[in-house]
Order: sequence, then C-alpha cells, then structure tokens
Amino acid sequence: MYKKRKKVSKNLTNQTIATLCEEILKYNEDAILATSKRFIENESGIEEIKDKLPIIYTSEPNIQLPSSLKLLLGKYITNWCDDIPLAILEYKQMSFKDGEINDKLIKNLYLTIK
Repeated sequence: MYKKRKKVSKNLTNQTIATLCEEILKYNEDAILATSKRFIENESGIEEIKDKLPIIYTSEPNIQLPSSLKLLLGKYITNWCDDIPLAILEYKQMSFKDGEINDKLIKNLYLTIK
C-alpha cells in the first residue's frame, strides 16, 4: 500500500510556479510578479484555495510570454503544445514600501496588491 506524500506535491507546485515566474521575468525585465499559492482574496475576505490553480499576479499589463508558454482565454498560462492550464495570470497594481524590524530599515518589506 502506498501513501500520498503531500510535501512532495507541494514542493513540485512551488517549483513549477517559481519556474514560470523566472521564465516570464526573463522576457519582461520591468515586470514585478507575486504568486498566490494557498490563499485567494474574495468579497468575504481571504479563503484557502483548494484544488485550484496557482495565481500569478503581474504589475505589467502587456506581459510577453516566452515561446514555450502561451496565454489561453487571456488569463490561463499553458504549454505551447496543449491547453492544460498551469496557472492563472492576473494584472494587479502593486506597490512596495520600506519597513523597519528591530530598528533596521528593510527595503521593499511590505507589498500591497490593489
């Protein structure tokens, strides 16, 4: 009998998201990306995502995808050869603010997504 290992699948999901962001940033030097792995904000607040695609927020409205990826229906990132969604791409305005921890200034400590 085999037991599913949640940690391994979470690590694979995180690695996939990191790879997607890295590829997109290679093609968009001015873009800022933030990923949502487990939580999504809705009208009633923030709830946990269950069996949903990861969301990649971008500050660049006209983001260019590398040739290995394509955008399906204007928001789903897929491989160039199939239509299976890997992640959702959403444009949001973002701003970073400096903050202090233990009287030390840390640049870009706080991220606000509007």
